[in-house]
Amino acid sequence: MTMARGATVRLRLYAWRYAACCGRPARSAARGPAAYPRLAGVLAAPDMTLDPAAFMGERESIVEHAHNELFEVLTEIGLVGGVTFVAGLLATLFAGSALLRNCAGS
Repeated sequence: MTMARGATVRLRLYAWRYAACCGRPARSAARGPAAYPRLAGVLAAPDMTLDPAAFMGERESIVEHAHNELFEVLTEIGLVGGVTFVAGLLATLFAGSALLRNCAGS
């Protein structure tokens, strides 16, 4: 049985909320690989009881992914690592755009 579109949207909203709870500045220390499924599983227990249709597709009642790469990275590597990750992405975008401008100008 497949999940309805509304249920998948609710699951993503729950997952993003769990990631936000795990990534608060008070909890900004790195938590390590696979931290999100561990922490989100604990936070999801009350919501699974109230809205079981949203969690129907999740295996073993664990929210395995935040459905957002940045949220998962912030949960696993912390605020300092997250800022470094975003800075690396921005540096890559700026270098790529500079390369495109140089190639277009030649």
